[in-house]
Amino acid sequence: GGKSEKIEDDIKKFESSFRKSMDDDFNSAGAIGIIFDFIKSINSVIQGPDFKMSSYAVMVLKNAFEKIIELGGVLGFNFSRELEAPESRKTAGNKREEIEEFIEQRNNARKNGDFKEADRIREKLDSMGIILEDRKEGTIWKYKD
Repeated sequence: GGKSEKIEDDIKKFESSFRKSMDDDFNSAGAIGIIFDFIKSINSVIQGPDFKMSSYAVMVLKNAFEKIIELGGVLGFNFSRELEAPESRKTAGNKREEIEEFIEQRNNARKNGDFKEADRIREKLDSMGIILEDRKEGTIWKYKD
């Protein structure tokens, strides 16, 4: 899990840079930049082609996430509020699994040359308000605006 170790190192660097920024005459703009750079760095690792999700990676990402919430709180950000799920978000969680399942089925259909089935699944997702983007790292999805 070399990628997870990189995230672990990044957590330490992030915390130390953040504290230096705050000690530097409460440089909150710098500290905010450091939070966003840290998030960007994690995203680039987990979206990399050779990143593998494992129980270790889950633990490291959870630690990174908690560190972001903790240090964001120092600046008055309440990132965790975004995650407190009203019922609609809970059902969105189930919907997310369903979407991922459809994407997997579509990718399998494409691998097997069944493009008619792949198109049918894309249309089904489209009717659910989901836009797919096929990239070299894989298929990503987002809700239509």
